[in-house]
Amino acid sequence: MLSVVCGVLFASLAACTSSTQPEYQFVDGAASAKVFTWVDTDADGAVDPDEEPLPWVTTSVVSPHFLTGEDGWGQPWTFKPGCAASCWEGHSVTVKAPPGYFATTPLQLPLTGEDQSYYFGFRIDPSATLPSFPDEPTWYLAFVHRGAKLTSFHYAQDGHLSISLPQDAYPDDYYADEYEKEYFLDLYLIDIVLDLVRNHNIGIGTLQVTLLPSSDTITCTTGTLREWDGKIPASEILAEHCQHE
Repeated sequence: MLSVVCGVLFASLAACTSSTQPEYQFVDGAASAKVFTWVDTDADGAVDPDEEPLPWVTTSVVSPHFLTGEDGWGQPWTFKPGCAASCWEGHSVTVKAPPGYFATTPLQLPLTGEDQSYYFGFRIDPSATLPSFPDEPTWYLAFVHRGAKLTSFHYAQDGHLSISLPQDAYPDDYYADEYEKEYFLDLYLIDIVLDLVRNHNIGIGTLQVTLLPSSDTITCTTGTLREWDGKIPASEILAEHCQHE
């Protein structure tokens, strides 16, 4: 009976067969959040008109890590394969308190919908001593706020970024054991540099890292970092694809 009806309506059984098969559409989505980080001077957890943004703060939805920009705004996200709607459900947005600051709001908030904004306040610790490079662009704070122990920082207009780190530069507050510390170079150097280039349109062409006190120097192009990022460990990228002095 079905073939008869199809023969009348579609003039062929093939046409009918295709029309009666379920159609599957594979859709990928993302869970994302709009994040604002600011200096909460009075520590009341509310953004006041006279309070300033706190830029270059690390934020994430699951992974990877993202940075808020000069204006304090950022948009972390995580890829959700096969998700067509409500991809935010079951996820949270998190910020990392920058060294030298106290959080005045929760550091993690559950996502409540698509295209929502979440606010995270921080008050500076007056007793904290942090590296400062007043003659350099403010995005040196991207490294400092994530916990990297910068001892020098210089950005040239030709896109060359030169930084120095202590030989034992692993930040103790981020990873607890030696195995996890292997990710140091990825999270504190390559990840930050590529985020600045990709999401904040900062023209970094080459990165030069000097480890003190040995003065061992590693120089790598941003193109090389981008080519190998996510394919091999950061330590291998620097060891095998960058110049050493």
